[in-house]
Amino acid sequence: MEKNHFFRVFEGLRCIAALGVVGYHATYGWPGYLAVEVFMLLSGFILAHTCLDRSYRVNGSTFILQRLARMYPMHIFGLMAYVFAYWLNHDKHWPSFPDGTLFTLLQQLTLLHNVGFNPNGLTWNFPAWCVSIEIWINVIVFFALPMRMKSAYLLLIALASYLVLFNHSHRLGVHYELYWGWLASGMVRGFADFMLGWFVYRVYSKWSAIHRISMTNATIIELLLVGLIAPIFWFKLQDGASDFIAVGLMALFLLVLALERGFVSKILSVPVAVYFGRISYSMFLLHIPILEFFYYLEWHAVTLGLPLFLTLFLSTVIVIGSLTYYRVEEPCRRFLKQYQPNPSH
Repeated sequence: MEKNHFFRVFEGLRCIAALGVVGYHATYGWPGYLAVEVFMLLSGFILAHTCLDRSYRVNGSTFILQRLARMYPMHIFGLMAYVFAYWLNHDKHWPSFPDGTLFTLLQQLTLLHNVGFNPNGLTWNFPAWCVSIEIWINVIVFFALPMRMKSAYLLLIALASYLVLFNHSHRLGVHYELYWGWLASGMVRGFADFMLGWFVYRVYSKWSAIHRISMTNATIIELLLVGLIAPIFWFKLQDGASDFIAVGLMALFLLVLALERGFVSKILSVPVAVYFGRISYSMFLLHIPILEFFYYLEWHAVTLGLPLFLTLFLSTVIVIGSLTYYRVEEPCRRFLKQYQPNPSH
């Protein structure tokens, strides 16, 4: 597979994951937090594809600037939107947090939130906890791990990280809790998913190079995995061993989808799914400010009824996410890109 290959199917998968997180924070009561595992697995897979498994790497400053250009502008915009919406919804009061309002704000601005300095809870635009996790894991992996680390080591590191999570928390829905008084559980969670995603990429590279699966077989495997994953969400199995079963199934699903051969992968590659995947980061970072604004207007499941509330909320998130993608995310990324040094071979 060429190193510049664009996986359209993964844009559709991001769409599903983003809508899962949005729906989860609007309703709760089901394991929607597992959508974060999809994002982290994809991060490991895609970074391995574009950078880690190349014969060369871009220089460190280029890599950091690329990651910041991708993630930081929308993070700051989402933070400002949250502050304004919270101020409206809470009688013109500013947010307050046990770990310190100013201290946690500085963490948000420096992307140090959720790496271990706020053990008493998530802060500010709380879905952004995984933004800092992804940035710092990317940096750690890029600068500390060798490009050609053996695949067995990648899998062992991922499994060891999941074992730490299971032994300490028995679930995956963790973020700010500290292990041994210093290690942020969210970092362990993100690192486990990232390394597993990198391992899945290795398996995909070898599999796709020596064997081309038929569309029929790919479809059967995709539908089988959907059938195994769906009950976890349908029966609301959460906060237990089912979390770890789910992430294993998701990793297999990612592997099969990457082949882009089956019916499910074709559905996830249609233009509308790809478009929603493209704006998924904006939707992800703005849905809590939008939810705060809805509550300010007293638009929620009690006043509107759940079907109407969800329809209005999801529609608003999609529209606002689309606008901010074109007016904030993409322009900022293009602006910052001009300051990136040329890649070094």
